[in-house]
Amino acid sequence: MGLYKFDLLRHAWRQGCGTFARQALLLGKHLLGRKTVLVFAQCPLSNTAPYAPDAAKGLHIQRYDRYQDIPEAQRAEICRNRKWFFWDTREWLTKGGRLWIATVDGNVAALAWTFCGAHKPPWFLELRDDDSLIWWTVTLPRYRGRGIQSVLYSRMVHDCASRGSACLYVSCAEYNLSSMRVILRAGFAVVGVGRRTRDGRVLWQPTGGKDGLRLFAARPPASRWPP
Repeated sequence: MGLYKFDLLRHAWRQGCGTFARQALLLGKHLLGRKTVLVFAQCPLSNTAPYAPDAAKGLHIQRYDRYQDIPEAQRAEICRNRKWFFWDTREWLTKGGRLWIATVDGNVAALAWTFCGAHKPPWFLELRDDDSLIWWTVTLPRYRGRGIQSVLYSRMVHDCASRGSACLYVSCAEYNLSSMRVILRAGFAVVGVGRRTRDGRVLWQPTGGKDGLRLFAARPPASRWPP
């Protein structure tokens, strides 16, 4: 079991016995082979929602579209934390990603990515060019529990709406109760569930009533499971 899964259990324990039991059950199912992902959407997307208040003293969030614009000290911090920030930052920016860096007192605390539909990495659904996708949001362990993710989501939702995105999507592993709560509080709704079978097939089921059925009909599932 990875470090992040242990962190989820510790966080759930602080929330009470009921939350801990549910978290342990979902993690157990995941480890036994039930690879289930929830797909969330905001559609239509609106930029009228106010920014979430800064949750931590000294918190600053900045979006970067070019690698050379990232301060050198922050690049170095990202490299030092490769076990959490495992992607190739330069490559993803070159491919159209937008990198969001949250710092606390000048130190990197969390990263997130957004992509427009035309440049998204392999994902569960085929998106339109005017859709957007939130792809990977990671907070370093020592900064968790401060509400940083909520502020990040608020900024990303507002930014994608201001750029004219029709719908904004994000996915979350079924076992990740902490991230799921943040996503739902940010105004997203579950529109589908994906499961990977032992033979590698992807089984999809739209949910969330008519909205889920409509969105899945308009954006069919991809044929491959994302990395």
